[in-house]
Amino acid sequence: MKSNFKQSLKSKILETIKSRKISMHSKVYFLARSLLLTSGVLLVVLILVFLLSFILFVDRANGLDWLWGFGFKGVILYLSLQPWILIIISLVLILVIEVAIRHLSFAWRRPLIYSAVGVIILLASFAGLVARTNLHDVLFKNAAENRLSIIGGLYRGFGLRQFKNIYTGQVSQTSASGFVLIRPDNTQIQIKYSNQTHFPNGPIKNDDEVFVAGRISGQTLEAYGVRKISPNEKIQSGRGRMYRWNLRP
Repeated sequence: MKSNFKQSLKSKILETIKSRKISMHSKVYFLARSLLLTSGVLLVVLILVFLLSFILFVDRANGLDWLWGFGFKGVILYLSLQPWILIIISLVLILVIEVAIRHLSFAWRRPLIYSAVGVIILLASFAGLVARTNLHDVLFKNAAENRLSIIGGLYRGFGLRQFKNIYTGQVSQTSASGFVLIRPDNTQIQIKYSNQTHFPNGPIKNDDEVFVAGRISGQTLEAYGVRKISPNEKIQSGRGRMYRWNLRP
């Protein structure tokens, strides 16, 4: 009975092949297909690692990571200022990788959630490592000097951004209700405190260099938070925009 079933199944498969409903390929075909698919996945992974590490660089370059210390309003401001177009592109590429690896023999039997989590953890780890190097700092400086043609626009467009609710400068005329911020171009902004203003690294005093974020109206800014800039950090202003990086020995 079992032998007859196998014979019948074999006959049906052969008939289907003969009717050209199923194509037969050599082992070389499947090997080449796997190599091509694997190469494509690796290429997309490299692009993703670059994009994700660049997003981390953008946060650092514009001081956006400091907004996490400014309470709920700071977090909302942080999310609103993210380069969402790059984040969406990254999510699409992650989906492409997930679909591609489902066609590889080592992944197709694994539950979708496992492979998806594995991909995200792997990408985040590599992106974090790349972000800790000076790769993007070097590329940014080359782009700023117009010596980076292909991706220079990416760095000039996102690496230095101007925000109407984020400022840096020197503290002057402190009082219980706020202070005057003297910006690098010598213009002044009146900073006002509220009951919800955060000071993540302590109170400020005259002549401190600070990073301030909040809601601005005219020349007065109601601060969500005020952060002192420590000696091992540096702010450089240019064309009304800010670029920040951690000083490395």
